[in-house]
Amino acid sequence: MKVFRAVIIIFWSAFLAIALQFRLAEIPFLKNYIPEQLASAPPLGRFLDPFNGFWQNAEAKKRPTEIKIQVPELKNKVEIWLDSRLVPHIFAQNDYDLYFAQGYMIASERLWQMDFLTRFAAGRLSEVLGEKALEIDRSQRRMGILHSAERTLANLKDSISKMVLQAYADGVNAYIASLKPHQFPLEYKILDYAPEQWSPLKSVLMLKYMAYDLSIAYTDDFANSLAASMYSEKAIDSLFPNTPYRIEPVIPQKTSLDFKPLKKPQRPPKYDSISRALHQNLKELQSLLQAQAAGEKVKGSNNWAVGAKKSETGFPILAGDPHLSLKLPSIWYEMQLISPTCNVYGVTLPGTPTIVIGFNEKIAWSLTNAYTDASDFYQIRFKDDKLDEYWHNGTWKKTITRKETIKVRGREKEVVDYIRYTHHGAIVLESPAKLVAGEPNKLYSLEVPYRHALRWTAHDTTTNEIIAFYKLNRATNYKEFQESFVTFGYPTQVVAYADVDKNIALQVIGKIPLRWNGQGKYILDGSNSTYEYQEFIPYSQNPKVFNPEQQYVASANQLIADTLTYPYYLGYEYVSPERAIRINERLRSWTKVKYEQMRELQNDVLGIHARELLPALLSLLDSTQISKEGQKILQILKKWDYLYKAESLGATCFEAWYDELRKAIWADELGSISHYPVTDQMIRIVLKDTTSHWIDNKNTKEIKETLKILVQESFEKATQILQSKHQGNDENWAWGKYKGFELKHLLIPNLGIKNLMTSGSKRTVNATGSDHGPSWRMIVMLGANTPKAYGIYPGGQSGNPGSFYYDNMVENWRLGELEELIFLKNTQSRNPKILTKIVMETN
Repeated sequence: MKVFRAVIIIFWSAFLAIALQFRLAEIPFLKNYIPEQLASAPPLGRFLDPFNGFWQNAEAKKRPTEIKIQVPELKNKVEIWLDSRLVPHIFAQNDYDLYFAQGYMIASERLWQMDFLTRFAAGRLSEVLGEKALEIDRSQRRMGILHSAERTLANLKDSISKMVLQAYADGVNAYIASLKPHQFPLEYKILDYAPEQWSPLKSVLMLKYMAYDLSIAYTDDFANSLAASMYSEKAIDSLFPNTPYRIEPVIPQKTSLDFKPLKKPQRPPKYDSISRALHQNLKELQSLLQAQAAGEKVKGSNNWAVGAKKSETGFPILAGDPHLSLKLPSIWYEMQLISPTCNVYGVTLPGTPTIVIGFNEKIAWSLTNAYTDASDFYQIRFKDDKLDEYWHNGTWKKTITRKETIKVRGREKEVVDYIRYTHHGAIVLESPAKLVAGEPNKLYSLEVPYRHALRWTAHDTTTNEIIAFYKLNRATNYKEFQESFVTFGYPTQVVAYADVDKNIALQVIGKIPLRWNGQGKYILDGSNSTYEYQEFIPYSQNPKVFNPEQQYVASANQLIADTLTYPYYLGYEYVSPERAIRINERLRSWTKVKYEQMRELQNDVLGIHARELLPALLSLLDSTQISKEGQKILQILKKWDYLYKAESLGATCFEAWYDELRKAIWADELGSISHYPVTDQMIRIVLKDTTSHWIDNKNTKEIKETLKILVQESFEKATQILQSKHQGNDENWAWGKYKGFELKHLLIPNLGIKNLMTSGSKRTVNATGSDHGPSWRMIVMLGANTPKAYGIYPGGQSGNPGSFYYDNMVENWRLGELEELIFLKNTQSRNPKILTKIVMETN
């Protein structure tokens, strides 16, 4: 028995010794038996090591009152004051030191997040995640984000941009150099790799990542073309119109122009969607694109400003809340930057210098997505399967081939991919499309292979977003504000503006192609330059409004301008105007606006679509044909106040019914080929076009469905769904529980927060869905002296899950509260919430 025990002890000792040194998947006799989830787990010895492992990432809530850091790269001493929420207020004596310190401080809290997002943008996740990330990397390389970032950086000529990027990178690298292995962020230990040097290229990649994240889903060209091939472009245009049913534009109607419009390009006389001959292949490509598309399709936002005459303070008040996919760590990092050239407060993207949304002593601003059409797919005819030449304007042109090398963890050899570039852009999809035999197309031979090239405004390498935000941070009036965005290219945004001179404005920024009406809605013919846009709308002619008579401005991703007010076509992918309608009706009704009203509006959860639709749906419902369970739901709906509160039962019952009605109307025609039309079109169908042919289910030949029939059937289906979730407890129908809300970690599930009860919906001003919503709420009250401001985001300043500051603001964000933003003027300023002083000095 003693011998047996000794053998067992020796065996397990040997096993643990091996396991502590290697990944489980690397142990020969285990690799075929361990679960996939554990295959890439780090060597246990390194992860559990009490001196270098995850134990070292626990942080005390209380920080030292004074910290001194020796930094030889600095030109002068820098002071950084941390307040009670860990927000840094940086005092520098020159701009190089300012952005050096900014890079250092952000890296000290968000290093792994910066690393991960730039790896994603560059198509380099496989280096740390292995084989499972390879297809993501290949897709990102084909999107051309890395290639575009490299060319953009090479094209930067001005010395200020170069200085800012280099100073920021130097600061990040100084922090990385100070780290010992036990100080690495937790995710590095879990994934078993080490930080690498930062560079200006990575900061440019972060900007490209945001353009990618905020771009309109580029699958729509395929979806629309596929739908048009089954029905007609006229039919699809009626469902996805250039102008909505309810017009509530960003730029008030009849706003006068201050420019002479350019001559608009004309739609080609023989224009016809080429999709008719590509039905099956488009269906395959649409599926491929949907599989590759990342993140949510709709990225929204609200912003507005009230003028001095409408404000209780006698100065403008500005509010904003960009809506993004919400993750931990947060996409934003809050800070104040002070140097002889600027004093600016707000939030920035970890990995990029300057402040993106915020305020200084003179102006305030916030951003929303403009939803202009930024991307186009062109069908390319190649000479043969080598893809070396393509047909354009009556001649064969050479493609440019870029070799992409992808390192994959666990593979000895690198993966090599070859991407063809046409003058339109890269061939982003590998699956070739060929014309369907038997369907005539005069332009092409059926044997010749086809691909699709992407032209995306973010690939333009002549823009300079760094200098734009650098100048914006220092702007002191409306003229300087406007001039700061001359070099800004992407993504197109609507900027709400207010200043101490009592001006308010909205300005669309970014490069907008000058298109013929409807250009880019469908796949375009890549063989003829007639189908290409030739220039951009001059920045001076981008939509804008300055000091309107109504004494407020507001945007919520709706239609930017109607065709009678603005001369150019901007696209059709605006958001349904429910949020805009609610914001405008509240602002119109107020006279002397207070801070409390602005905060109340940011948290508004009234569903405009429900207020418009529910009475009509109830009038169509035959209550005598409803089950006992359905009667209970009917009574809940009759008493509902249209508010999407977390505890509301009515919101849940209505949304379940609404979702089933949407499916009943659209699924038979569009379910497998396209996204559904926006809520605005549902309201048009229910309130106005009640005999539309889209209502009848094409799959039931023996029955002609009416709206009344679909309303009844969808209510019954919703009742069944709700009953299955009820389980004898009304709390299961609470809206917050029904929709669910989760703050996911960027990569690791157990580092997120689940089951948060939140109010709001994607159609309310408080646009909180299941994993997206207001990523940074801010209200700024300008005045003759120091601005007074409030803000919050769902997370915390720290990216360390072991820190109190990882998620300390989540609960207040959930409740709709805001934190006071401490705006300091200089190092003589005093505030009791300043708890830590960091002094950076040269040796």
